[in-house]
Amino acid sequence: MACVGLFDAGSDRVFVGGFRSDVAKARAAVGENGVICAELDDGSTPLGFDHEPSPSLLSRLDLSGRSAMLATANGTPAILAAVRKGAASILIGSLRNLDAVARRALAEASLRNADITIICSGQLRNSRIAIEDS
Repeated sequence: MACVGLFDAGSDRVFVGGFRSDVAKARAAVGENGVICAELDDGSTPLGFDHEPSPSLLSRLDLSGRSAMLATANGTPAILAAVRKGAASILIGSLRNLDAVARRALAEASLRNADITIICSGQLRNSRIAIEDS
């Protein structure tokens, strides 16, 4: 849901990456004007990153025209695993964009004559359900 929050805040491009401990690589991905949002496994924001990836926090930002990079302890590994498995299309959804994601998923599945796989990601600090994501 943090990815949806970044787009809601006006970001024109969101990179998803595994740079949670490498500020220099994250900054290079988004540029000097970009925003990097990350969390460590304990939920804290790594030193040098701009924001934690909290959807409620991100909704208060103005990221108009800015790129963003997102690295979370939960959703990012799920997205990167789908990439490694060769997913033809990856859609990121939440209740905020449920209708649009469902329509696009059905269209993609129909076009490719393929199944839809849903990967849920909504744990907080690898132990509790994150209410914002669930």
